Amino acid sequence: MSKTKYKREFICHDLNNKVLNGEAEIYDLNGYDELHIRFDDYDRDIKFTDSQYELFKLYEKNKGLMAGFPIQNEAVKDKDYDKSVKHLKSIGLYEVKISEHIEDRLCIGPNLVSDIDKNNPDATYPYGTAWLRYNLEDNIKEQLNNIIDKIEKEDKERVKQIEWNDIDKYEEELENLFDDDKIIALGKHLGISPFEANEDICEKKYGDFSYSFGRQEYYVCTNKEADDLEYEYVKNLIEDCYIGEATRSMKDNPILNYIDLDGWIDDWCGNRGENLAGYDGYEYEEKVNGVTYYIYRTN
Repeated sequence: MSKTKYKREFICHDLNNKVLNGEAEIYDLNGYDELHIRFDDYDRDIKFTDSQYELFKLYEKNKGLMAGFPIQNEAVKDKDYDKSVKHLKSIGLYEVKISEHIEDRLCIGPNLVSDIDKNNPDATYPYGTAWLRYNLEDNIKEQLNNIIDKIEKEDKERVKQIEWNDIDKYEEELENLFDDDKIIALGKHLGISPFEANEDICEKKYGDFSYSFGRQEYYVCTNKEADDLEYEYVKNLIEDCYIGEATRSMKDNPILNYIDLDGWIDDWCGNRGENLAGYDGYEYEEKVNGVTYYIYRTN
């Protein structure tokens, strides 16, 4: 079972101004620290910025298991093993001396280069004949934070920014930009510009209170909508997981005659953040045009 040691999520845009949800994570896997870098919707026609590419370059240096030493991996141009071997042989890098390329970060263990080979000055390593595992660089977290800080800073400078409290100054430019105050409320909560909110926040098909921003999903509700949504959630949970199970386990279970369903639901309700915000359990508020909207992140 893996254990997360570091995790940072961030939102940015590619060179086509498409919103990207990024994530960098370090986790313990079978006693080794593994680095994971992800941008959602990676199969789209994404054009990464130079700073975003820096994350992938850092990953290539710290991705744990490798088929070759860095000098071999950097020379490989094709994912096909046979083509890689052919190319490495053509440039004299298919088989390299271990003693010339050994690093402190290289781990020695089962199915890896043996201790004998490591200390043998004449031992060679043919590309792909074992797995070479490298420990993460000592300052990997600092490097990740520096790159992500740079990505976020450059993204903010590239994307047109107008603060929400300056909307009155841009009334003509923003006229008819929004016909849904809930998008404004969610945009304020996310700390993005009005233009980003209008372009990147989408209403979901689950109802007029469900929205998405990238892969993040939210409920944005009035007070009554939040109460009704919580009631339905708790009612369905009790009926599906408790009463339904009791009915299935014993037909015409007499215990059901003594259950006050409405009272049970009322007792359960009252913490909307815990019941509706599956991601963090918190309820957030934003006021737009005199109406308070309640926001819950659901994933």
